[in-house]
Amino acid sequence: MRRLPIPLFAALLAFLFISACNPDADIQPADDNMYAETDDYDAWDTDRNGFLATNEYGEAVNGLGYYNNWDADRDGFLNTDEFNARRDYTGFFDRWDTDADSRLSQDEYNAGLNEVGLYNDWSSYYPTWDTDRDGYLLDREFHDGLFREWDADQDNLLSSNEVYGGLYNTWDYNRDGMLDRTEYERGRGYWNVD
Repeated sequence: MRRLPIPLFAALLAFLFISACNPDADIQPADDNMYAETDDYDAWDTDRNGFLATNEYGEAVNGLGYYNNWDADRDGFLNTDEFNARRDYTGFFDRWDTDADSRLSQDEYNAGLNEVGLYNDWSSYYPTWDTDRDGYLLDREFHDGLFREWDADQDNLLSSNEVYGGLYNTWDYNRDGMLDRTEYERGRGYWNVD
């Protein structure tokens, strides 16, 4: 099975995107409890082969409705303004900021990557995201870096394929292009990031 050509770092943004979406009062999520939607691996495995393919996964996650909630202008893409206007998400930044000083040191960033098993894949991004070169990642630097990495075609827009493909690739821990039940359970656990 072929994997989507989405940069691996899209995974981190996927965690933030799904785990911390808290829609405004006038925008309602597809379901009040998105976690309930993720509890049935068998329902997501529509071809009943014991694995989730990218299309099965994308359709299931799309059914949760969170991408559409972020797309304020309803053009089918997330631009940087829409992405950055959603400052109600904090997700991994806050979780990894262990000293609560509103910035990530290189050590905090590396420890966070180790937590999710992606140190070898993502550790080199830290210096390029530190745009003010002060040795720390501020919230804005962190999220701007995520957006740039997620934007696979570099058009300054995030398509639903970039969002769902990045999330799928993140959950595929053994990188075989298929999600088994163990990978699904492990990935689902990261949707609950505070």
